Amino acid sequence: MYRLIVYVSFALITFILGITVARFGSLFDSSPQTPLIHASKRVPSEFKGSSRSPRLSIDKYPGEALGLLYDSTEEKPDGKVRVNFLVENTSDKRILSYAVFYTSIADSSKNNDSSNSNQISRAKVLQRGELDQFGFDTSRDASLSLRINQVEFADGTQWLAPETR
Repeated sequence: MYRLIVYVSFALITFILGITVARFGSLFDSSPQTPLIHASKRVPSEFKGSSRSPRLSIDKYPGEALGLLYDSTEEKPDGKVRVNFLVENTSDKRILSYAVFYTSIADSSKNNDSSNSNQISRAKVLQRGELDQFGFDTSRDASLSLRINQVEFADGTQWLAPETR
């Protein structure tokens, strides 16, 4: 019985000491506390404009040569919003051009249910890891769906989304 009391007491003291050090820091640690998780500097965590984020989905495929990331939303004077995205070359090859397909569907609760599909083609050379920004204007209440449609590499080869093959 004595042995059990010693073990439980030791465990309780260790637990209390651990909680105290975690809460107030160590006596021997003079460095300022830094967060364990750092936000990525490539993708802004706040909007550049005052608009709320649109409802959106980004389709991704295995072996995709570009990464597609939401960047920001900006208010426009005409009541629309400009939605900005980043693309990143995630392949080992140099990219000469790419095409992004998107669909914008306006909210039907406002009696202007409209759908708009379009493709943005960019002739932009991107090295591995390099970023490019693009954007388009849409209605404030739209739902967006995007995907990388086509990528042309400097060596003459192409990557195509499954829907375009």
